[in-house]
Amino acid sequence: MLSSNLQTGMAYALAAGVLWGVSPLILKRALKYIRVGTATLVQQKFSIILLAGLGFYSGEVWQIDFTGRAFWAFFLAGAVGASFGKVFYYKGIDRVGASKATSVKNSSPFLTAILAVVCLGEALNGYILAGVALIVFGIIVITQTSAGREPGVSRLQYFLFPIVSAFCFGVNPIFKKIGINPDSAVEDSRRLTEGGNGG
Repeated sequence: MLSSNLQTGMAYALAAGVLWGVSPLILKRALKYIRVGTATLVQQKFSIILLAGLGFYSGEVWQIDFTGRAFWAFFLAGAVGASFGKVFYYKGIDRVGASKATSVKNSSPFLTAILAVVCLGEALNGYILAGVALIVFGIIVITQTSAGREPGVSRLQYFLFPIVSAFCFGVNPIFKKIGINPDSAVEDSRRLTEGGNGG
């Protein structure tokens, strides 16, 4: 029998999955009437209003250290993932469609896994390798499609926006890791560098 906390967590995760699944379909329809930049601005504006309201309500806004490493790590996470990542994601949806753009964008864990090993010194086990292999295989299968691609346009050009979006979202968790535990992330990186130099 699952604990109540685990059941609650699973319910939140399922709700998030449903919302993330429906969102690209709504965006694709909306992009018929507004430009990508406008869509990103509206989405970000409402996110800022909601999160700022929650921050003021909880009192966490007054605890922000604007000079700390964590603040700048989260700043970069927001700039790269939440801003540029979404701009290219929306452009990808507009260009190649919701299903293909989302599938390519969701390959971001591939880059995250590589950067986590290289930059943060995290362990790479068989399960991660298997997951990365499946992601790469999925990208290869998806990018083989020629439906909707104009003559003379290469696959790379056709899927450029979703690929750049995947890169932005893949880097995002690395910045978040540094922001959540900056001292540990720096120590892991230094230890990894020293180990490489010693070899």
